[in-house]
Amino acid sequence: MARVLLIRHCQTTGTLAESPLTEVGHTQAAQLATWLAGRGIDRIVASPAERALETVRPFATSAGLELELDPRLVERRMPRYPTFDTFLEGVRGAMEDRTLRPDGGETGLEVTARAWPALIEALDRGNAVTVLASHGQLAAHLLREIDGGSGYEVWRAMTMPDVFEIWRDSRLQARRVSREFRAQG
Repeated sequence: MARVLLIRHCQTTGTLAESPLTEVGHTQAAQLATWLAGRGIDRIVASPAERALETVRPFATSAGLELELDPRLVERRMPRYPTFDTFLEGVRGAMEDRTLRPDGGETGLEVTARAWPALIEALDRGNAVTVLASHGQLAAHLLREIDGGSGYEVWRAMTMPDVFEIWRDSRLQARRVSREFRAQG
């Protein structure tokens, strides 16, 4: 049965596409690479954002796997908010109403329509385990499609990094496995 490990990037310096990981984030990426070893991963696909690439690059290098870029995995486009509180309000509104388009941003439906095919292709391609390295809001929208839960609450509970295993038996299923990763460190 094919599986996907959907990974939210490690701790980062910011939200711009070129924002790199922090020093803590680089340490997390090295720990994540160790945890990923031996899990049967045979494909790695990442958002082209620097923080997503730096999250999985140590594993790709150690495993000798190509790091594929997929722009469908970039984070949800949102406007710049003046404060963290207004950012949280904007994310909550956009998660609760998937048709809401924040100024210059994407609706939740558009994010899902963009990223969902990448997830399904990863499950259908024939690889044993594919890593999809992406971002929090995008991951929350995908997980919401799978389990019907609250995208905002899932997003707020996410850590950096965070890892979710996704598979299909009679239906698509997901479970958070980052606790296993954290228990190792």
